[in-house]
Amino acid sequence: MKLLLIAKNNIKSSLATSVILVLLVILSTFMMYTGIGIESQLNEFVDEKNERLHGADSTVIVGNSNLDNVITILNQREDISKYEVHDSIYYTSPKICNKTRQDKGKNLITIVLNASDSYNISQIPIIDETTEKLENGILVPYILKTADKYETGDELEITVENRTHTFVIAGFYENVIFATPSNISMYQFFVYDSEFQTLREEVVDSAKQSVINIHLDGTGSEEFKKSFALQFKGMVKGENTYLQILSYDTFKEGTTMFVNILMVILIAFSLILLTIALVVIRFSIIVHLEKNIKNIGSLEAIGYTTRQIKYSLLLEFIMLTLGGILVGLVLAMTASSSVGNIISASIGLQWIGHISSLGIISSFMINLLLILIVTAMTARKLKRITPLVALRSGIETHNFKRNYLPLTKSKLNLNFAIGVKGLLFNRKQNIVMSVIISLLTFACVYALAMYYNFVIDDSALLNLVGMETSEIQMSVNANDYDKVINQVKEMEEVTKVYDFIWEDMLLKNGEKESQVRVEVTDDFSLLEVKTLIKGRLAEYDNEIVISNKTLDDLGLKLGDSVAVSSFGREEQYLIVGVKQHINGLGKGASLTTEGMKRLKPNYKITMASIYLANGVDVKNFINKLNYEFSDVDKLIINLDDSINTVMESFRGSVSTLCIVCGGITAITVVLILLLLIKVKIIKEQKQYGIYKALGYTTSQLILHVGYSYLPVILLGSMIGIVLGFLLSDPITRMLLASNGIMKVNFIMPYQYIVFIPLGIILVSAITILLSSLRIRSITPTKLLDQ
Repeated sequence: MKLLLIAKNNIKSSLATSVILVLLVILSTFMMYTGIGIESQLNEFVDEKNERLHGADSTVIVGNSNLDNVITILNQREDISKYEVHDSIYYTSPKICNKTRQDKGKNLITIVLNASDSYNISQIPIIDETTEKLENGILVPYILKTADKYETGDELEITVENRTHTFVIAGFYENVIFATPSNISMYQFFVYDSEFQTLREEVVDSAKQSVINIHLDGTGSEEFKKSFALQFKGMVKGENTYLQILSYDTFKEGTTMFVNILMVILIAFSLILLTIALVVIRFSIIVHLEKNIKNIGSLEAIGYTTRQIKYSLLLEFIMLTLGGILVGLVLAMTASSSVGNIISASIGLQWIGHISSLGIISSFMINLLLILIVTAMTARKLKRITPLVALRSGIETHNFKRNYLPLTKSKLNLNFAIGVKGLLFNRKQNIVMSVIISLLTFACVYALAMYYNFVIDDSALLNLVGMETSEIQMSVNANDYDKVINQVKEMEEVTKVYDFIWEDMLLKNGEKESQVRVEVTDDFSLLEVKTLIKGRLAEYDNEIVISNKTLDDLGLKLGDSVAVSSFGREEQYLIVGVKQHINGLGKGASLTTEGMKRLKPNYKITMASIYLANGVDVKNFINKLNYEFSDVDKLIINLDDSINTVMESFRGSVSTLCIVCGGITAITVVLILLLLIKVKIIKEQKQYGIYKALGYTTSQLILHVGYSYLPVILLGSMIGIVLGFLLSDPITRMLLASNGIMKVNFIMPYQYIVFIPLGIILVSAITILLSSLRIRSITPTKLLDQ
């Protein structure tokens, strides 16, 4: 009970420091609980969501010309418990514009299905449904509500080849596979029967496709994808063999990947804040010992042991820490709705989080344990305080530390020399402060680098993703392909055209197999996006380049051979290069057209990547292509706008991360300086009184304080910037290691990064000025009274 009274009295006597400590523990707990809670629940949440929606284990999108073949294969397989076939409309370059919100519009591949169909697999329970059914109603993905702020009742225009259809948003739906365009680069909409039939009558045959939702029995979705693709290519011999197999397991991983990275960063920030809280505790104890040294000596003189006084300090910080943890947890749970909106905007699913026991236990254990350890270690200084030392107010008979800057010999300005002496005298404190500032600066540099590469200049990110950046992709019927593409090459708006397509194939190494998307082109040196990290590009018909992730899955290395199966045949290829990309969860390979002909002698690429000259309007050029080749069966994708739409899904989260980093840095710098300057003034108030007696003004003494801290802050900022330059790429590589990423070359925005230390110095200078004003209250007469 007596120790509790002492602990309470200590808290009251250092109320400002206690408030700072509690605030840091609250922030640390908030971020730690949020990060651990979401990270631990995310995968289970997505599985539960898919189960609740009776979501498909696999979805197949197929052209109507091959629908009968697909149905035949599905009926032959014993691992399918149920499947449903739905007619759909496949738009490659629609313009989607919310007229109510007056947004700039989106261009992304869009599949339109009939909402009047019966959906027992991948059900579409409607969120925020209109009160009455609208004939021109449209159901859109939930991510458009969370990320783009679409609302029920908004007017939505879809324009395809100069034909505009106007709909009213009748609600939102969820589907794990089609949850976010960052995962699939495609929207899936639902319209009611009369509108659906009207739309379907307007499009060419190649745009009339079918969507097949499948429930599997005893087979994983990835295994099904591999075997089904082999069966299909073994059966179909024609050129127009469009088939897309969407695996739930793959898209689940893709949906959660970005959020997982954000949560890891959030947990890292919570640990940085906790580290700062530990520093605050250390200095709080030092201040307490300095300020109350006579009281401590008196307690020892009347019989209190050092251990009892130490326990009172432990009790003080346990009380403060527990209070901060409890408030932080309450705030985290209260803010779960707002946090859930951010998560929903990232994954495209309505986030419903639960109280995380793991988050609560981790927050308590990590915060409390580390704070107890630091408190116990710092409180060992009590052993040095005896009643005799306390009577002398802690003044020892002699200080044996070396005087590096004797004022009698220094040629520096006197005020500057005194400030530097203070800097050199507090070496341990300055080292700790430099570490804190450098960590905060590094966090800001990393966040700014992410913001620059996601929002301002995404060229390096697209190179990492592995997406080819031509303005247009054009698929043409095999019979007309050569004639059409040759005419396109002659158009003045075009700078480059080359054949480029993907094929799903099975790669084998003994018992190990991997179904991957294989890039096929005549000459890989023409590609704008360079993903090769080892070896060289494939040139001959027996060579292949494989992604690092796929090599790991197959247990292969550069120079080995791999079996490739497709079109009912299997051939061996020599691995001459290793590439990397996030696309396809890091899985992929590259073959030349001649290499493909070993598997299918009459193989022909029917898709081209088209690059336009600077200043050419992509939409107008697509209209020109549609007009010039109106009698040709073709599909045209506005890849430029599609990429922008995909990137928009990341930008909101990254912008939030940057704001959080900047805000935490500013708050932490202010709190730390307030504490340190308070410590300094308490420890050196007698010295300041002597300086004033000698004629120094308050302004000069404030300059001394500035000279003592600003160099340390500047040094910490410079170290943080260097760490940001050196470690940003390796840390990103570590976060993306699950996708086989080995090299990261983000663009560092040097022109913006230089403002980070300037901002920190500015905030520090203002804080030093304001917190040092208490020096005005120190006078020689008051010190004599004490």
